[in-house]
Amino acid sequence: MSKKMTMGSGALLCLAVLLLPGRVNGQDEAAVQYEVAMAQVSEVAYQAAMADTIYRAARRALNESQYRKAIELFEVSLEEEPEYSAEALYYQALAYYRMGGRSNYDRAYAKLNQQLS
Repeated sequence: MSKKMTMGSGALLCLAVLLLPGRVNGQDEAAVQYEVAMAQVSEVAYQAAMADTIYRAARRALNESQYRKAIELFEVSLEEEPEYSAEALYYQALAYYRMGGRSNYDRAYAKLNQQLS
């Protein structure tokens, strides 16, 4: 995760806390804590959405028949997003298969074997 994204999202959280209506309208402390918690949940959801963008970009490239680009992006996804490793290996194999040719079929087979292990 880049430093820029962390600083920007942290600023978003601070802004959300400062703009809470409870601070101005005299809400009780529980309501203010609830609002802070909701801002933190939004922050976590944002971070989770950003985390899988490489995998999504790879899937998009595969769907658009950009097989070389998809293979490269799935390789990056394997390093950056280990939770998608099984899917990334499968779709890499699919991209190699769709490119055709004996050497690509061998690479697809190797990726599927890697997924099994």
